[in-house]
Amino acid sequence: MKYIIFSIDNHIQEFLFIIEYTKGENRNILGELIKLNNLCYIKDFDFDFFEVVEDPSIALSNEGIYIYKYESFTDVMNRLNIRLKEDDAENLRLINKDIFHIMLNKNRSEIMSIIHNKEGKYYELLKKLFESKKNK
Repeated sequence: MKYIIFSIDNHIQEFLFIIEYTKGENRNILGELIKLNNLCYIKDFDFDFFEVVEDPSIALSNEGIYIYKYESFTDVMNRLNIRLKEDDAENLRLINKDIFHIMLNKNRSEIMSIIHNKEGKYYELLKKLFESKKNK
């Protein structure tokens, strides 16, 4: 079992979530991280994530830090109290689909080329996904 911890900071409160997954679920996890990143980009929330090999829930709860178990994208929307209009939800679905396609069909150097050349309709989203940790 592997774990990804991600945080979403809506500039009022920071929420921590944990995703449990197995090796065969990498494609699904990529899709979930893309959805979360895109939502945070659209809402101007700070988003960060990292992978760990041991379940940190017990250690964090002993420190008084509550971490929500991630079940679905809807859980995050409910926890953050976000309701998207139908047009916004459809736009987000299209962006998620396009970014997922790019991530699966282009190698890292092609994606970094998009970022460094500032080209493409999703330049900003890809930049945030790949470079945000460097700026912190």
